[in-house]
Amino acid sequence: YEINWLFAWKEQTKLVLLVSVTIVWMVVGSTTYCFFTGKSLGTAVFVTFTQLIEPDGGKNATSFWGRVVCGFVSVGGLMIFALIMTLIRDRFEAALEHLADGVEPVIEANHFVVIGWSEQAAGLIVELCEACTTDEGCKIAILSRKSQKEVENDLNRFQDDIQGHTIMVRTGKGYNRNGL
Repeated sequence: YEINWLFAWKEQTKLVLLVSVTIVWMVVGSTTYCFFTGKSLGTAVFVTFTQLIEPDGGKNATSFWGRVVCGFVSVGGLMIFALIMTLIRDRFEAALEHLADGVEPVIEANHFVVIGWSEQAAGLIVELCEACTTDEGCKIAILSRKSQKEVENDLNRFQDDIQGHTIMVRTGKGYNRNGL
């Protein structure tokens, strides 16, 4: 339970895991390489590090056991690379989800703000768009308790009436200063 909690709520846990796995793999790989090949620990650390960042399966190793150890270290390097890619993907997806949720502030000037969402609000937005006479169209920010996706789905029914206008939907509470 505690491990699940750490991964769910602590951002640094994944990074700590990645660094820990890398260090453990370096130590195990270097020690094993040193033991089986008889090379110095410095050489073993260099070879292991090289295999982690450039996994070639030990094709440049001169002994059988050197190739075997480099092969395992190369597989570990690929797993570490996969962990890095997973962390990057998770961060990217979280950023996209944050944008899709509509919680970012609206940075706009000369716009209308509609607080709350209902069928009447949809009619109001259509009327505002029809009354707008500027060339760049009407700018409307909607602050709703409903999710951004729900409001945008409701607005899609009026696509012909609001086309050419900028409508931004944000999720929040109208009575909360941070939401405004």
